[in-house]
Amino acid sequence: MYANTVAKIVDKQLKLLKEKGKTQKKVAEEVGFENPNMIAHIKKGYTKLPPNRATALAKSLEFDPQILLRIAMNEKWDGIGDFFFDNIPKFRKLYLKELICFEIGINYYELSNTQQEQIDSFVSKKFKI
Repeated sequence: MYANTVAKIVDKQLKLLKEKGKTQKKVAEEVGFENPNMIAHIKKGYTKLPPNRATALAKSLEFDPQILLRIAMNEKWDGIGDFFFDNIPKFRKLYLKELICFEIGINYYELSNTQQEQIDSFVSKKFKI
């Protein structure tokens, strides 16, 4: 889906931030890397970005965290980022339907088709999903 790699994004953003006076060392500190060379390794593609650091790195690089996380997940786990992000609305809607039913003491999966459709409609309208 994305032509960019984490390495390309990091390289580009570092160049932009360098003009503002931000160093790779500062980025590494903000992300929580003990070794500032980690940023250089990620930038050159020698090291994959650990997905658990993607949000912090995106924030430090002034980049969209969802895009960076998606790409980092795809690079680490061969496409799982696309699957995860493409299905967030579906999972969120299912979770909300189950939660609403749980709160009123019923099992969503034991409802008739008509009742499930009513819950679906309510969740779609209320949460704009």
